[in-house]
Amino acid sequence: MTDLLETGAKWLSDQLSQHVSRKVTLVAADGNERLSVNATKSEQKVDVSQADGTSVEVTRVDWIVAKTWLAFDGRQQSPPEGMTIEEIDTDTGRLRTYEAQPLGTEAHFRDSGADWRIFSRLVKEV
Repeated sequence: MTDLLETGAKWLSDQLSQHVSRKVTLVAADGNERLSVNATKSEQKVDVSQADGTSVEVTRVDWIVAKTWLAFDGRQQSPPEGMTIEEIDTDTGRLRTYEAQPLGTEAHFRDSGADWRIFSRLVKEV
C-alpha cells in the first residue's frame, strides 16, 4: 500500500522546486566542493534566547533543499556543519553568503521528509 503522507511530501517538494525555488550554490565547510542546486528561501524574524536569559530578535533565513540534491563527496548526506549557501540577489546582482548555523538550541538543519530545512544567517554581502 502506498504511503500517502510520503507521496504528498514528495509531490510538495517537487512543486516547491519547480515553482518557488532559485539557484544557489552550497559550499562545503572546507570550501573544496560546490553544488549548484535549487532551493526555496524563507526569511523570518525570531526571538533567540541568550545564555544570560535575555532574548534577541534576529532574522533567520531557512533554505529548503531536496535531499537528493545534497550530495557532497558524491554521497547523499545531511547538511554538514559550517556549510555556506551563496545566492545572487536578482535585483542588485550582489552575492550573499549565508552560513548554516544552529538557531538557539536547535541543530543547523531539520529533516522535513523529502527535503532538508537548513537554518542560516547572512554572513557576507558583496
